[in-house]
Amino acid sequence: MNYCNKCGTKLTEYQKFCNNCGNHLNETQTEDIYINVVAEDRSLFGYFLKCFKNYANFNGRARRKEIWGWVLFANIPSNTVFLCMTLLGYENPVLSVINTIYSFATIIPNLAVFVRRAHDLGHSGWWILFPLYAPTSLIPKSKKGANKYGPNPLGE
Repeated sequence: MNYCNKCGTKLTEYQKFCNNCGNHLNETQTEDIYINVVAEDRSLFGYFLKCFKNYANFNGRARRKEIWGWVLFANIPSNTVFLCMTLLGYENPVLSVINTIYSFATIIPNLAVFVRRAHDLGHSGWWILFPLYAPTSLIPKSKKGANKYGPNPLGE
């Protein structure tokens, strides 16, 4: 089974280019290479940036560290602005507009990373529609081995 080493999309045996990101593929890109690329150790902020790079990628799996990096760093700017405005009784229309734009800009990557996390736990992405699923998906470890959504991001 082949995977794109740039975006992680599952590929057919004869593809020359990735349909998702347009990456030119060569014969040496196998599952082992994909696992080594994805499983490299990153900081939480690195995983946050990875979520923006995979802005609307709903395919594949997201490990626990990736979801925590996203939750922490995606919410810090928005919550800081909100707390400053609330605690200080300060209502600034410019900050409100910036906060709203940021919130809209992070909706799609937020959905994408939670869908990939559901895939990592062996569930369909539709599970994120259940209100209690997202908070409970932050805790469990990745399911070992490959599943129908791709190889384990930890390389196990």
